[in-house]
Amino acid sequence: FFFFNDTATTEIYTEQIVGSVRCVQETGIITDTFEALREQVEEMQNDEKNVCSICGYERSEFEAKTDTVSFDYHIQREHNKWNYIFYIGYLMNKKRQDFDGLESYIYECLEANSIAWFPQSRPLSLEKNKVLEEDLNKKIEEYRERLQEKVDLLELKIEKVNKKCEKYVKK
Repeated sequence: FFFFNDTATTEIYTEQIVGSVRCVQETGIITDTFEALREQVEEMQNDEKNVCSICGYERSEFEAKTDTVSFDYHIQREHNKWNYIFYIGYLMNKKRQDFDGLESYIYECLEANSIAWFPQSRPLSLEKNKVLEEDLNKKIEEYRERLQEKVDLLELKIEKVNKKCEKYVKK
């Protein structure tokens, strides 16, 4: 690298330069690591705000499917993660012989590290919304059928009136 009259001076400066390069490399590695960690934290915070930790629905998907219940209401009331944690604590402190059928099933799932008992992709408000929509469609179809019957009956009456009118006109 640098050549000085003195070999010791050259070695000292070479070590300092090599040390500085290593320091810059390590600083870059540390910076990259912190950047990756920051991105992971931001992603986790985004998920916490926009994904239901119980059923897995995303805010945008949820709000596109219903206008009766907000996503915030859903994660605070319907799928509050703390309610699930408290329920698990309740089961862990309850005697097994006192379990009902549902509690036994959930306890067995917990022992097997299974989340099969979670309402995955089945938010209650969307299920209710789906039922309401099906009921509405059924009522609309019933109304359409009744209306069609009335139209058919009206057409028959008009046809009868036309026939009577033709008889009077011919006379």
